[in-house]
Amino acid sequence: MDTDELGHMSRHEMILKAEQSMDLLDLNLAFLDRCISAPAGDEIQRPPPCGLRKLDARAIKRLAGGPFALFRVDFSDHMASAEPSSVYRECGIRDGSALVLLAATFCRSLAGCGKETSSLVLGLRDAERQKLLACSINLLRAQERQGKLRLHANFLWTPVYWRGLVRAAREPGEFVLASTRLQGMQLLAAAAGGLHTTRR
Repeated sequence: MDTDELGHMSRHEMILKAEQSMDLLDLNLAFLDRCISAPAGDEIQRPPPCGLRKLDARAIKRLAGGPFALFRVDFSDHMASAEPSSVYRECGIRDGSALVLLAATFCRSLAGCGKETSSLVLGLRDAERQKLLACSINLLRAQERQGKLRLHANFLWTPVYWRGLVRAAREPGEFVLASTRLQGMQLLAAAAGGLHTTRR
């Protein structure tokens, strides 16, 4: 990895404001906790086996502290409608649904920051970004109630990357982790349509 690539990564790590970076860290940590400790459920699709359960707290925080989301929000193409009263009358929340809604709301907020942020942090194509921007909180809640709002691991299309990211988080040095994070941003940008990738 050369100096230009490191500069490219540093520039894009500064896309998020400090509070957005903290929210992303918190959501990544919550997502990893669900992946590691929660029983299998419909709300969250985990990454492929990659050694998450063997990580100590320090490594988990390093894994979660990257400049991109470790999760993706998946919602139905057929948007349901719901009156606010019908949404908020519901008693109780399914295990995991609060995290799904928080993650979806965070992603919708980032989608409003523009194509570059959506591409590098979330891996969203512009059509996905526009669809997410069109969702109100009420609409997202209605999707979740109907089981149409899901959370799944990012990078599911490249299991090798997950193994490399976990390995890099476990190692003591920063260089391998920084290089692996750069690769992650490139993968997300490519998934979003090839925008903002850095050539090697």
